[in-house]
Amino acid sequence: MKSIKWNYLILLLVLSSISLNVNAQFKAKKYKHAPDETIVVLIGQSNTTFDESMFPHLKFYYLPELKTEEAPDFITRFGTKKDFANPEMLNLLLIAKNAVVAYQNGYNKHMVASYTGDEFQFSILSKAVIPPDKKKLEDYLPDYITKENDAKIDKNKSFTKGKEPTFKDWADGDIVGLELPDFNVKTADGEEVAIKDVLNGKAGLIFFTGIKGDANYGSGNAYPLPMIWHIENVLYNYYPPRK
Repeated sequence: MKSIKWNYLILLLVLSSISLNVNAQFKAKKYKHAPDETIVVLIGQSNTTFDESMFPHLKFYYLPELKTEEAPDFITRFGTKKDFANPEMLNLLLIAKNAVVAYQNGYNKHMVASYTGDEFQFSILSKAVIPPDKKKLEDYLPDYITKENDAKIDKNKSFTKGKEPTFKDWADGDIVGLELPDFNVKTADGEEVAIKDVLNGKAGLIFFTGIKGDANYGSGNAYPLPMIWHIENVLYNYYPPRK
């Protein structure tokens, strides 16, 4: 009888160990090459129904609508090419430690809808830009975020405030290799800060998207601004393997 009890106890311990290992394997964790925090710039006025604390790894800043007097010149000129103010779009700039744009990409909600309903299948990490022979974000993060390498400056690309750039790739909104022009953003409390001060001499990810001042992002909406939800959960609630 004692032998049966001991065998039963050993079986329980083995099963518990297996369960713990499985749970550890699938426990949400930060993607290994993600920055500690990611910058999200919302185009539009801050909205009191939007709870920034729902996204603990994202640092939110705000800019007024494009083409207004308060909007930074660079953002107005560049943002209109990339639909920065659209809440259904994400526009990404990967900024290297030397403040040069190392990579850029754009994502929209239709990428999510094109999958089978499993939102975890959509990944800003593995979605390449067009044409498809370009590298993906996950190919750049090890060099520029983890290793903190400098990005190569494209001497043909420059931006002067008040002037429309004339370099060849500007028409397509391609600014890889351009030193990021400094511009001011605001916190939800209205405090103004320069984007390079936000980066603080470090490499980082900056996502741009829109926010509607009259929308209700409150408790009745499980996933306010769903594209932002993807940033938080792909980079910081990472369940490998995610394809």
